[in-house]
Amino acid sequence: MAKIYAVSDVHGYFAEMKKALDEVGFDPQNPQHLLVSCGDAMDRGNQPREVIEFLNGLPNKVLICGNHEILMEDAIRRKYFLAHDYHNGTANTAYDFCKKENAGLMSHAQILGELRDDTEYQKYMNLLVNYFETDKYIFCHSWIPGGKDWRYASQSKWSEAMWGNPFDIAAVVGNKTGKTIVHGHWTNSYYWAKEEDRSEYGEDAKYDICQHNGCIGLDATTVLSHKVNVLVLEDSFIEG
Repeated sequence: MAKIYAVSDVHGYFAEMKKALDEVGFDPQNPQHLLVSCGDAMDRGNQPREVIEFLNGLPNKVLICGNHEILMEDAIRRKYFLAHDYHNGTANTAYDFCKKENAGLMSHAQILGELRDDTEYQKYMNLLVNYFETDKYIFCHSWIPGGKDWRYASQSKWSEAMWGNPFDIAAVVGNKTGKTIVHGHWTNSYYWAKEEDRSEYGEDAKYDICQHNGCIGLDATTVLSHKVNVLVLEDSFIEG
């Protein structure tokens, strides 16, 4: 029985993530402590490199792919930034990883090439998985592909599943896995706004961890809340 510490949508906010993990007693050197990152570790915040280096350096971790990791790979293949890359923070991450003093004078292709060739970035991307499953929980970024054989769905199906609103999907389709789905991707304030008649992003917005329809939401919208939610669980791993 191991202790699982789950985070999601850290989005480059290293200081907030580290503070949250310290507060719940996460010990990177404890072999019984496993960190599960449910995707979107990069973009938006000012410390994406620090987040990636920290995650890479952990001896016990599971790193799940999110839609922002997909956006980054799309930009690298494209070799230039689109407007949404600036809005979503993709460009911010690419420039943060570029160590050249004249980065501001470099072309998009050069900046993205520096990121593509960065050893920490490569290591992180090579460790990404679509989901992680224990006896009682399924960890993913947003949702899982449809059908009983969702574990064996194509990568395109998994990528598509990373974009949906898990609160609406769970309410309409339901969680039929027999396990609790732990996800990020969609701000928890969306749930609390409906549940407690709050605003979604105003001063009374609530970003705490929430349970809904057989699922647990993690996304704290750190850019607004200035915090990272950490879910602490105890469960057994599935062999293989």
